[in-house]
Amino acid sequence: MYLLRALLVVLLTISTVRADDAVMLTYGSPIPMQVGSIIFTSAFTLDSADDKLGYVSAWPVASEAITGVCVRYGLRTGTPVQHKISIQGIDVSGLPNGTIKGGASPAAGAFTPPASTAWDLSLQCITLSNAYTPVRGELLSVVIEPCPNATAPCSGAATPTVSNSSSFTPSVVAMTDSFPGVPYHLLKTNGGAWTKQAGTSTPIVNFVTATRSVGYPIQQWTQTATYNAGTEYGMLCQFPAAYGSTFTIRGIRYAGRTPAAGSDVTIRLYQGGNATDTTVLQSVTYDSDAVAAAGGNTRYHEYYFDEATLATLTWGNAYRVSVTTSGAATNLNLNYIEVDDAQRMTAFPGGSTCSLTTRTTGNWTDTATQRPMLDVILDETTKPTGGGGGGGHGIIGG
Repeated sequence: MYLLRALLVVLLTISTVRADDAVMLTYGSPIPMQVGSIIFTSAFTLDSADDKLGYVSAWPVASEAITGVCVRYGLRTGTPVQHKISIQGIDVSGLPNGTIKGGASPAAGAFTPPASTAWDLSLQCITLSNAYTPVRGELLSVVIEPCPNATAPCSGAATPTVSNSSSFTPSVVAMTDSFPGVPYHLLKTNGGAWTKQAGTSTPIVNFVTATRSVGYPIQQWTQTATYNAGTEYGMLCQFPAAYGSTFTIRGIRYAGRTPAAGSDVTIRLYQGGNATDTTVLQSVTYDSDAVAAAGGNTRYHEYYFDEATLATLTWGNAYRVSVTTSGAATNLNLNYIEVDDAQRMTAFPGGSTCSLTTRTTGNWTDTATQRPMLDVILDETTKPTGGGGGGGHGIIGG
């Protein structure tokens, strides 16, 4: 979100961006576009008093207090014990240093998962007994462990066993096409040394403040339902008024599947954000055979509108983009992430103003807790009214 805002500020304060500058500016996808499927890593079970799960990440904002931390719970066995979650510093080796932030007002919280399936495979947010305000850029670690003693916020020492334990899903694999360096997660088993998990995985950990979420609060990663005739899958966005005056959309990029061979793929841009808004501003249809592999596995797809003159859109207004097909093929779908609460979307570019949108011939249905893996590719934008000299600025994709 901050990188996008900074790039827009730069573009809107210079007089001209030449076509050969080849600036790519996209908007919408909650995370960097990935190729292939996202899967959750194996759950880590805390079934010993000396087991610990840790996360390390850098804090991006100033003067905001962390009031809670969200992690993805795995599965429970028997009757889970009380756990402690705390925010700590890191040592010279990049490991949790054992010192809880906040000094005499420790940034820690206690929680006891229910002896039922209520928490299974869901994002759980734990309120800290004391808030902590980091400085921008501060490296923080989050540590989850069975309560070691009766020191607050714990009520006593907890000893989980194989028969009475909790597991957590520490990360997602292949969320980007790279090996994440920061953030990362760590494991500590039976009192041994911390071990960094340096694979292609991004930690599922999220910090909560009074106004936003920070991190990767992913509860679920999935795909839209099997295609039915007339169904459209897409994204609704309220484009921020502060970003400019007018703009145009050149195309989209999305992660999902296309129909089987012998069909087509249609991309549409719609006016407005009401459920009844079905006015098409731009539309283009491609042959479904013009793809590396029709149907089949998840891939990312990039399509462009073919209108000679693109519709002039207004920053501050809502628009939808969608993917559909005229055929009866059932392979078409769109990948999306799901969070437990719409407020968590503030962790991603576009914040809580973008969501999954679907319809089958009738009105649109928008789901605020779901965001598709879809980017709109901007073509041109003009600076905000009263923003100084200079005219429109070309933003070139591809």
